[in-house]
Amino acid sequence: MDLPQSQLVAAHVQECNFVQIIEGLVDSSHLGFLHIDTLRKSDSSDLAYAQNVNSMQHALAPKIGVEDTAFGFYYAALRDIRKEGESRLQARVAGFIAPFTVLNPNGDLHQLVIPMTDTRSMFIHVYSASRRRSTRSRYAVSTCGWWAWTARHCSDFT
Repeated sequence: MDLPQSQLVAAHVQECNFVQIIEGLVDSSHLGFLHIDTLRKSDSSDLAYAQNVNSMQHALAPKIGVEDTAFGFYYAALRDIRKEGESRLQARVAGFIAPFTVLNPNGDLHQLVIPMTDTRSMFIHVYSASRRRSTRSRYAVSTCGWWAWTARHCSDFT
């Protein structure tokens, strides 16, 4: 596929239920709990993504707002960020386009999750920012001929 340097499309199979993945993509409040170590490391990073998510570690319990739309919904995580004596309201808004597309709050990633079975989903990432660096070295061919994460992971907290 011929794409500009600023775009990348990657697809892989994830050994997870479709709904579980959608929830993780839309709900940014889980980042401060499940990914707190990564957020803390973002303090010293110069990557745009790291700078966009860094403040979440300082406000772990956002207020949640949801707006229904004709195509799905918008989900907003509102945080009162207090840092270095200053306070500001941060709104991270994700879009869900039914039945299976999520627009990342950073605005540089669209993700499609297509259910294959009850426990397997096709995951398509559309990156659209030149600052995003990604390679296929993070992926390995799965048994069905698509790409899968080399380190399989899917949280099941039930």
